[in-house]
Amino acid sequence: MIFGIFFVAFIFSFQISATPKAIIIIRHGEKSPDKSNVNLDQKGCERAAALAPYFVGRDLFKDLKITKIFAQQPDSKDASMRPIETITPTANLLKLPINKDYTKEEIGELTNHILTHKNCDGHVVLICWAHEKIYEMVSLFGVKNHKKKWHGDVFDRTLIINFNGDKIDQYRDLPQRLLYGDSTN
Repeated sequence: MIFGIFFVAFIFSFQISATPKAIIIIRHGEKSPDKSNVNLDQKGCERAAALAPYFVGRDLFKDLKITKIFAQQPDSKDASMRPIETITPTANLLKLPINKDYTKEEIGELTNHILTHKNCDGHVVLICWAHEKIYEMVSLFGVKNHKKKWHGDVFDRTLIINFNGDKIDQYRDLPQRLLYGDSTN
């Protein structure tokens, strides 16, 4: 009996380790100045439409074929639909489902899922989230040297974390250069 209890406790305490090939993180597209509006504004819709060919057609992503997509789930504290709206054209083009299991505050659970579940092992994972949590998320993935704050008026960055084995091989913070006015560096 005691052996059985210890065996069950051991099994449940053991976590499967997974290492994605890469993790790509973006912020949702532009939003209205009206804080009650939970949807993308016109420019946000344009960015969402431009992201699909960006992820499929740019040389930057020729070896980073996205195979898993996560977007922030709306909840009672943050009802924003913008992350889902931003990534839907990309998901449709790639014929991939969007995992919406995690709310804005559940980034610990999200990163744990990606780093421990075999269904993410070896995959290129795309995440679309609210800017307030992105660099905290980057830290949870193990990146040490990164910016500490994502400014509220920045919508045009792509963060890429490449893994080699179970170690971070490279971290990049790149401009998307998709729409007029986007950053060039």
